[in-house]
Amino acid sequence: MPPRMASLLGATYGMELIYSFIIIAVCLIIYFETKQIYKLSSHKPLKYFRYTFLFFAISYLLKFLSRLFLIEEGTSTGSLFLLILLLFTMYTYLLAGIYLVLSISWKKKKLASLNKIWLWHISTIIIVLLTVFGKFPLIYIFFQAIILFYGIFLLYSGYKKLKDKKETPLIYVVYPFLLIFWILNILDLFISNFLIILQVLIYLVSAGLFLSILYKVIKKINIKK
Repeated sequence: MPPRMASLLGATYGMELIYSFIIIAVCLIIYFETKQIYKLSSHKPLKYFRYTFLFFAISYLLKFLSRLFLIEEGTSTGSLFLLILLLFTMYTYLLAGIYLVLSISWKKKKLASLNKIWLWHISTIIIVLLTVFGKFPLIYIFFQAIILFYGIFLLYSGYKKLKDKKETPLIYVVYPFLLIFWILNILDLFISNFLIILQVLIYLVSAGLFLSILYKVIKKINIKK
């Protein structure tokens, strides 16, 4: 690896370490804190909600490991291992978004076919393989954009139908934060490592969003208890 690239990656290593730790920790806390509620209710949207954070946690762990391996070993010595990490990172990240939308749309009878999880797993695998091996990165971004806008549409239409907006369900409090986080991460795909200040800004906002989500989820759980 060229010295300049190595020093650049090393400069962002500490920043990514803190950022990844926050995202992974928040996701796992939410996943395990909502375990008992799901056991008692067996509420399907809650199941998908929990999986959203589980796959976000796995995705960011894999992303951090790939960056760590790249700094320590370089691209030449572990290209196959890095490729495997990349495939699983993209797969788990996309699944997190899919589970996010499924947790909103599962009740809609017209969209019953969307609840076939195996279909989404196969679709995600195909998209990731086409993106990496077919060298069509726009497919991955376009699919994310579709899920993102569809999720926004579902939230907006659902919120408009609420009779009592004073007692806003958790879904309409937490999910906008998640969708904003997702938008920021899509933007991050287009930002070069040389624009470190902009990346730091995105990381700070994203970390703040996840900490806000954690606060709102814990608060809601304590109220139910």
